[in-house]
Amino acid sequence: MSREKKTPRVVKAFEDLGLAAQAARHSISDFEKAHAEAAKGITYDPECIVHLAGGLELRAPAFPLPCSYVRFVMNGEELMYWCSDEWKEDPEEVMGAIIGRMIG
Repeated sequence: MSREKKTPRVVKAFEDLGLAAQAARHSISDFEKAHAEAAKGITYDPECIVHLAGGLELRAPAFPLPCSYVRFVMNGEELMYWCSDEWKEDPEEVMGAIIGRMIG
């Protein structure tokens, strides 16, 4: 997956939460901003949370639930999400995207 560097264009969801500065500082992509808007209101069962640099979190279902998804969250906004079917279908692309997002 290729990401172009563009001038940050912050969607209303980020402005409402005061994330405009964070969006610019942490290189939140237009795709991630749109995903955050679309994911509003989705709830999850208890999650295991890995805190990453810059306030980013990697989340997955907490044990004993099966690890059926992983997602990136910043300030309560879901930026990216992959279900287990996606990483079964194309593990190299999904793992590359996950690792790429963790390093920015």
